[in-house]
Amino acid sequence: MRDIDKSTLKFEGVLWDMDGTIADSEPIHERAIRTTLNKQGVDPTHEDLLNVLGTEGIKTFEYFRDKYDLSVSFDDYRNANYQYFCQHSDEITPLYGCDLFRAFRKAGVPQAVVTNSDRILVNAALAALEIEIPGMIVVARNDVKNGKPSPEGYLRAAYLLDIEPEKLAVIEDSPLGAKAGMLAGMEVIGVPLPELRDRFPSELPVALNGDELLKALSKG
Repeated sequence: MRDIDKSTLKFEGVLWDMDGTIADSEPIHERAIRTTLNKQGVDPTHEDLLNVLGTEGIKTFEYFRDKYDLSVSFDDYRNANYQYFCQHSDEITPLYGCDLFRAFRKAGVPQAVVTNSDRILVNAALAALEIEIPGMIVVARNDVKNGKPSPEGYLRAAYLLDIEPEKLAVIEDSPLGAKAGMLAGMEVIGVPLPELRDRFPSELPVALNGDELLKALSKG
């Protein structure tokens, strides 16, 4: 684990998206969607999966329902999808963001996780990463009226941390989440998949590894 002096950071706190940022869980989400849709006779394309990356469950369902004329209900779709994810959550591994999350925690940097995933999926992923502790601030989709790209989740995390939004950094892997952070008045740093880099606002800094991410968060 890195040793970090929090006085070297240019932000008072860091807000993390979860999937694809601290948790390498996007492949399991994709497999869950594929498995669920395959049972309906639908084989989603790679472009489909990129289009719904970071999207909340109901919006993902509506995308596939409208494109492929699904007859399955949202509740049945969600239950099948979530069951697959939870059954395979032990396959989730940490990304370099998780290493920084641990280092920042050790250094006393205020942090929170803000995600478009429902609480049941968040709990499964955080348990797999072994980073959940009492008092940890996590804003899941169930905790807000509006999911990303609404800034509501990030603003709620700022309120719970008691830190002004402009003094917080947001780490995001999806354009949808990046928009939410920007609307919240926070500085966003992207950690996107290569295929999604051109969908991020050009003015946002992008980090491709832990060293680049730490540099983007640091003074100087």
